[in-house]
Parts: sequence; C-alpha cells; structure tokens
Amino acid sequence: MNTKRQKKSNQQYYQVSVLSALPIMSSISIQEEDGSSKLAPNLGVSLQLPYYPIGALDISPGLRFMTYGFEASSQGKVHAFNLAAFSTFDFKPVFYFIPEPIHLSADFGLNYNTAYDLDQNVSTYPKVDAANGATYSGVGLHAGISADYWMSELPLAFRLFFNGNIVPQAPPFTEQSTFFGSIGMSAIVVLKRHHQNDSK
Repeated sequence: MNTKRQKKSNQQYYQVSVLSALPIMSSISIQEEDGSSKLAPNLGVSLQLPYYPIGALDISPGLRFMTYGFEASSQGKVHAFNLAAFSTFDFKPVFYFIPEPIHLSADFGLNYNTAYDLDQNVSTYPKVDAANGATYSGVGLHAGISADYWMSELPLAFRLFFNGNIVPQAPPFTEQSTFFGSIGMSAIVVLKRHHQNDSK
C-alpha cells in the first residue's frame, strides 16, 4: 500500500508579503475644486493564514499593516497607518479552467487608522476647519480584487491588485468617511521549510 502523503500546495502554508501601491482615485472630499488630488503611495506588509476550503471557495484570513496619506486645502495633510483584518476569497475552485498557477481573488475586511503626521495649519491650508489639539483615528472598510501567480517549484507568489479603502476624514470630521483606491503589487513568501522529497 502506498502511504506517501500528497505534497501540500503553497497555499496550504502561512504567507508573508510586502506590498507597494499607487493611489489612482479618491472621493471628492479629499480632492481640490479642479478634481486633482495629492495621495501618498502605499507601503505595507501582511501575514496570511493557510487557505481553507469553505463552500465553493478557498478562504485565508489575514492582517495587513499599510501606510497612506492625503492632502487637500479643505482637509490639511494626513499621513497615517492602516491596520486591516481581512479575508481573501480565492475563486480557483470555481474557475478551475484557468491556468494552474493563476488565481483570481477578492478580499474584504475592517481597518483601523491612526495618523503619524497631521498638519492643519490654516496658513497653508486656508479652507481647513481645524480642530485644535485634535488627533486622527478611526475605523473603516477595505475591499479589493487581485490576480495571483503562484510558483509551483519555489515558495513564492506575485499579486497584482486593486484595493479600495474607506477611512476617516481629517479632524474635526473623523466621524465622516472618505475613500481612495490603489493599484499595486505584492511579493509573497510562503513559510515552509525545504526538505528534499518533502511531502509535508
């Protein structure tokens, strides 16, 4: 009897990734009157658990730590950290007919945001309704779609994605939300030990 265990796929291990993204769109609340906007690039890292089959999809929960920023004459300048708890839904079991290394996914989650640089100087941002001594923090939402390429012989994957983030506006309007959307790339490292002829 053959007792050799089937080799695990890369998606059955923990993964860490680094991401870089460029915001390409935003809501009117952080735009100027001419429709222009100043949005900072996004840099971050994430940790994901192995994918688990649930219903028709494979699902992986994860955490993401990311930077973002915006600047507008009606908001001032905000540079902030974003911590998101999310789940990635891999449609590969449904779209089984696409090439084996390619996976199409979507992710959804909640985020918490806090500023590391907040500037609401009215001489620089004349349309700001500044709240003296206010701080920037609050919760929001995250959603995204991605196309992944998982390498079969190496513990690596690459992801092209579009992410949308709902985050608080600058003080004193932190109870209201604004939005920005980014396109970017992630490099994923699969956390597994290498052994020759390993089936684990």
